[in-house]
Amino acid sequence: MRKNFAPLLNRDFRWLWLGFLVSSMGNVFFEVGIMVTVYQRTGSALKTVAVTVASMLPGFVVGPFAGAWVDRYSRRAIMIAADLGSAVLVGTLLVADTSNLPLLYVVVVGLAIIGRCQQPHAAYATGGPRTRLCPLGRVHSSIGFRDSRCH
Repeated sequence: MRKNFAPLLNRDFRWLWLGFLVSSMGNVFFEVGIMVTVYQRTGSALKTVAVTVASMLPGFVVGPFAGAWVDRYSRRAIMIAADLGSAVLVGTLLVADTSNLPLLYVVVVGLAIIGRCQQPHAAYATGGPRTRLCPLGRVHSSIGFRDSRCH
């Protein structure tokens, strides 16, 4: 049992994993919040489902190409740019009128695209074949921890 929790003994891995966990929880709260907001503003279940589909569709469209595209650039630069882009998109909701549904769709689609571009590097950082955070003998445990956070 202790062997399964071995990746958490590495301070750097533990902080990275906790960061991903908090980020994933924030994403779930955001998605639920957007759905509730759309339903409260419109009273339409169809528009609520449409915003949910808008958040998933970019994964199917951009997903197959995102990994190859982001591999051409620095992992660090991609992750920083993705976080800054996410902050800008979410920040627009703070200053804009949330009853503007097209803006909500743009933000949701933008966040989905950014998340899909960031995902390959986040996966590599926590369980990639040459990662510095986890020795080779513990890669399987680190992948398990990475995938155990909420999606």
